[in-house]
Amino acid sequence: MKTFVTIASLLAVGALTGAAGPAGKAATSAPGVDAVATDSPAACFRRSEVRNHTVGDAHTLYLDVAGREVWKVQMSNSCLASAVSSDPLIFRNVQGNQTVCRPLDLDITVSAAGPSRCIVSSIAKLSPAEVAALPKKMRP
Repeated sequence: MKTFVTIASLLAVGALTGAAGPAGKAATSAPGVDAVATDSPAACFRRSEVRNHTVGDAHTLYLDVAGREVWKVQMSNSCLASAVSSDPLIFRNVQGNQTVCRPLDLDITVSAAGPSRCIVSSIAKLSPAEVAALPKKMRP
């Protein structure tokens, strides 16, 4: 089945069926959007496990996943320009699965001065050393 990507669906949460591996890599991608490898379960997280977040800058969001991992989410637009870390994030779960393995699996809207939709360009799990290198106010 062929999948078409629209701006609205670029951020679809749960686009995968839950199976990580080569099938996950073959999913539709959009130009300028980097996919995170899905060869191992370590390259994925469940949206429901996001416990906290901090805004790094206009394009960067850090997520605390299950209290034991930090993920860096880069946006191709500046949807976080007027956001602060206490602003709520709205995650949309479009297709019923909450597994996030690649940018297309995230649909994030920031409720700052007015709702601002984010276009996720990359996601990456930070190593413990990278987390330790973050300024304390940036750690989720």
